[in-house]
Amino acid sequence: MGKYKNPLTTLLVHADGAGLAHTFDGAGRIGGAKEGTLENAVDAFSYLAQYNKNQRLLLQTPAGLTRGQEPPDGEGARLIIEAVLTEQRKVLTEPESMAVLNSFRIPTVRNAVAHSANEALTTLSGHE
Repeated sequence: MGKYKNPLTTLLVHADGAGLAHTFDGAGRIGGAKEGTLENAVDAFSYLAQYNKNQRLLLQTPAGLTRGQEPPDGEGARLIIEAVLTEQRKVLTEPESMAVLNSFRIPTVRNAVAHSANEALTTLSGHE
């Protein structure tokens, strides 16, 4: 990209559109477009901003445990996954998936199967 190391610096220096044709094509990709325009510079900046945002999101990690929180049940999740692998399956069922997520304290939607209205009421009252 020339003498500028940072793509954003290159973009801003070439934002007049004249030199931009050699840096970004019309879709904001690095390449050699025949015409450079200020709209291309705006598109390229948008792609760079989105890329930066996505990179920051990838670096997010859960907060550490605070007092009163139960530690994750890694052993329970491991047992579920081992049982699935023993059955030579590659996909978890919905209840298995929810159990693995819950073992790591990741909230899931509660669900249950009811075969009658009374059973539905009983099941609903048990989830509250």
